[in-house]
Amino acid sequence: MIPHIGSVLTDDLEGVLRGAEVVILGNKSASKEQLAKYLKPEQIVIDLVHLDPARRPQGVKTYEGMCW
Repeated sequence: MIPHIGSVLTDDLEGVLRGAEVVILGNKSASKEQLAKYLKPEQIVIDLVHLDPARRPQGVKTYEGMCW
């Protein structure tokens, strides 16, 4: 259990991605356009949901699929 999890959860995609070094995709809710708009080239993306190649963000340093 993580007692403070509620204090760090947010629905502000831009804010979360702005400060992240590593981005973990755990669901398919963000569009390719949203990801392209907010991801930076130096970020590392870990894909846990096996996004269709047409929906994957382009131009990031590292994109790794895991558990698929």
